[in-house]
Amino acid sequence: MTLHVAVDFGTSSTCVAVSVDDREPQVVVVDGGSPVMPSAVYAAADGAVFVGQEAERQAGSVYGRQMYEIMRYWDDDHAEWNADERAFAAAWRRQPKWVVSRTLKSVGPNTRLVQGD
Repeated sequence: MTLHVAVDFGTSSTCVAVSVDDREPQVVVVDGGSPVMPSAVYAAADGAVFVGQEAERQAGSVYGRQMYEIMRYWDDDHAEWNADERAFAAAWRRQPKWVVSRTLKSVGPNTRLVQGD
């Protein structure tokens, strides 16, 4: 048996095709039925490795107090938002966040407060 694997590892998306015994190549379907997945890999401290959308779910952002307070605008829906603004707000809310601050006492949803030195 001869196996040929082609990987298009792009900047933002990846696609894989496989051919067995010189048959017509078939695109590998991943991440819930899509022929492409995000070009993302995450290696956790315990040695677990995640790829694609699962890797993106592991990522988070670190903010200082001032930037976090500005970005909190996206925590609440606003009637005047267009579709792009609503999509950005949804992505902001899903993204895990860590806020480093000595003065904040609480933070919003999906956010952890890091205090002290």
